[in-house]
Amino acid sequence: MRVELRKFIFVFIYIIIFAISFLFLPKIETFRNMSIAGTIIITILLILNFLYTKKILTPINIIFVCFILFQYGLPFLYAIDSNYSNWYLQQMSTSSLVNNNFFSIICIEAFAFGLIMAKKRQKEVEVKNNFLSDSNSKMIFSFSKLLLIITGIIAIPLGLYVSYLGIIHGYNYVKMDSMHIYNGITRFAQEFYVAANILCIVFSNNKQSKRNYMILALIYSVILILSGARTTSLAIILVLVFVKSEDDIKNKAKRTIFIALGIALLAFVGYAVAQQRFSGSISNHSITKVTESVIEEMGFNFTTINFVESFVPSNNNYQYGMTYIKSLLCLIPKTLDPTNTIENINKTLPEIELSNWLASKYGNLYSFGVGYSVIAEAYYNFGLWGFISVFIQGLIIGKIMSNSDEKNKTKFQKYIEYILLFALLTYPRRSFLTLLKSIEYYIVFIILAIFLLSQRNRKIRGNE
Repeated sequence: MRVELRKFIFVFIYIIIFAISFLFLPKIETFRNMSIAGTIIITILLILNFLYTKKILTPINIIFVCFILFQYGLPFLYAIDSNYSNWYLQQMSTSSLVNNNFFSIICIEAFAFGLIMAKKRQKEVEVKNNFLSDSNSKMIFSFSKLLLIITGIIAIPLGLYVSYLGIIHGYNYVKMDSMHIYNGITRFAQEFYVAANILCIVFSNNKQSKRNYMILALIYSVILILSGARTTSLAIILVLVFVKSEDDIKNKAKRTIFIALGIALLAFVGYAVAQQRFSGSISNHSITKVTESVIEEMGFNFTTINFVESFVPSNNNYQYGMTYIKSLLCLIPKTLDPTNTIENINKTLPEIELSNWLASKYGNLYSFGVGYSVIAEAYYNFGLWGFISVFIQGLIIGKIMSNSDEKNKTKFQKYIEYILLFALLTYPRRSFLTLLKSIEYYIVFIILAIFLLSQRNRKIRGNE
């Protein structure tokens, strides 16, 4: 009863914040003032989230922080630095920037509200004795090793080859896939190799085995960063930071400090790689410069809602959920579609459409790729009512990841926690399809494979 009352109080506070935002934020007329108001509100949301979960640096909280930085990084810089300016935002009208700033704030509130609403009571996440329980760890570990070997035969040589091509020909050569080596098989191997490695780490039966698989993951992350997959590489290392902290650091304060230092180091590495990649040197690496550059790079994603709003509904109609339906259809493997319908649907996904719109209007100005965002897709579908779809996505992520209570989570729940931390770090700058694909590949397919293997073993035991 006490837990339910506590949740009710937090939900009530969120509703009050939501109501205040709708009543007073539309009266703000300048972009910087809206950014200041938004930064204050979002800071309050973060504090409320930390207070509600009674934790600070957890996988789900990291995903929430990344959601904020990707969707609101540029307004945040405008809020804290009166001298800051961004060339891309300067090309947009003040009224559009203010309106899209307001919409972004509302969507971040909706996402945070979804995470809070999804939080389960401890008695609802009791361990059940099924094929995913810890009693089946030996079989799951054997499956994980087999999957790691099969996918590693492709993923590791591929990563080394792409790294070699990147060193010889440069990053753009690799980015544009000029070598034409990526296909369904290679992407399958890349996707499931990481999942298999994390499974092996979680289900290892002794510390030495776990340490070996962690070293293997670290080596692969180095290969990836050399091949140009900076984000994927850093996401793997972040997972390793969390694994290390949970296994070896029992003091919560020390664990928080360790994770924070790990994140700070990864941010600097990401900044250094970006500087080396685009300018050929690291000219300024002060803490202030690195922090601003990281936030600016992540926060550039704020431009996507502005781009989409400039085309919708003036040139293109609202989709009323159609992009979400297309994403669901794209879960069907292309190999099972002889009509190429799924392939054709992929060509009409919202991020592809935005790229085509920008090319038709601005030529090569944005040919580097502006990406996409959860908030932009929400607006493209429902306009200002799009915050509801963002709330639903927060609810989905919260429901899947809320089984992470330290006292009673199973090994497979740990795997889900780690793999979604890896998969969803950059989800905010993509579309709904990224969330669905992450759930399909890393959870549904893995569960299905383990289930089929457990059924096979049961039949073998029954025939003996």
